[in-house]
Amino acid sequence: MSKEKELNVSEALGFTDDLMFQIVMRDPEICRMFLNEVLPHLDIQDITVRTQERIAFNQEDKVSILDVLITDSRGRRYNVEMQVAHKADMDKRARQYLFKMMEDGFLRRKQEYGELHAAYVIFILPFDPKGKGLKRYTFVYTAKEDPSVELNDDSALIYLNTKGTKGEIRPELDDLYRMIEGKPTSN
Repeated sequence: MSKEKELNVSEALGFTDDLMFQIVMRDPEICRMFLNEVLPHLDIQDITVRTQERIAFNQEDKVSILDVLITDSRGRRYNVEMQVAHKADMDKRARQYLFKMMEDGFLRRKQEYGELHAAYVIFILPFDPKGKGLKRYTFVYTAKEDPSVELNDDSALIYLNTKGTKGEIRPELDDLYRMIEGKPTSN
């Protein structure tokens, strides 16, 4: 009599599978740890997580479906996307997601501009979106004439490139990259 092997869902699907990614990222503690690896300077504590969040503000708007939408206790918003296919319009997709998150956080009457909350769009990519070999690409608004001058609007687009070989990332984030690539991890 042969023993039937029990199906290991995580091995069968892998982290990059849409369903698996949602299941893992629904856990607030996992999301919080992930965000603190990507944005350690923010010291993120309490968060609310929603997956497959549909955003459209009127009937004419294109509906944007955000993989994981996270709000922290300070009102900062984070969109985390697993993008496995390299698409030519990814930069514009990232801008659309950022805009939708910002639009949802517009100020109300009597609020000051300083009350606008930060917004971050983070793409996890098993490919190099810019071909420069960087492990991480962080895009913020800068002056074209002098890139050292940043527009401090508290927003960023971040591409995490699991194929990257250049640049420094935190060890735990490197472990995530290795897991996505099917390589052994230190943890």
